[in-house]
Amino acid sequence: MRPNSHPKRHRAESHPARLTNRRSIAALGIALASALAVMMSTAGAASADLGARYQSVTFRQPYLTAVGPRSEAVTMGPSRGADTEVWYSHLWRDGTARMRVLVDGAYRCLDDSPIGLRAFSPCWPGSSGYSRYQSWYRIDRGRDRDGNRLYSFRNQATRNCLDWSPIGLRMFPCNGTPYQTWRELLI
Repeated sequence: MRPNSHPKRHRAESHPARLTNRRSIAALGIALASALAVMMSTAGAASADLGARYQSVTFRQPYLTAVGPRSEAVTMGPSRGADTEVWYSHLWRDGTARMRVLVDGAYRCLDDSPIGLRAFSPCWPGSSGYSRYQSWYRIDRGRDRDGNRLYSFRNQATRNCLDWSPIGLRMFPCNGTPYQTWRELLI
């Protein structure tokens, strides 16, 4: 045996910091691999529906709300903390969004068909011709003072915008006024 060489056992005992560093590096590698695996498994969730409440810019308190189980009506009202105030927007590749709300365990979609503005069930699949009535362009209007995103919603089929003025909640030709601007409050 050479004078400066030591058996492996002796080297590990004489340099515990090296062994600890190796264990730390191995543990860090395992932790990073685990984190990466979690990120990869939830990568699809990043494109999942985004939950938000939509508040009129012109009148701060009322929120866009689906009325309830026996009605397809969409209205404006003060926050009650109900599921019917939380709209889930799923963004499609063409830049449109589908706006869904949960009413008594079933989803309804914001729909502007010839029948009128409503929270309609079922939510039509993208291949259906009816889905254009449930498809909305989210027009970016910037941010408010609190940093919340501002949008206007234009229906893909009718080309009208969601409008809440003193006349009431309605679909109206897009004009870019504050009556057609909505504050997105993420959940």
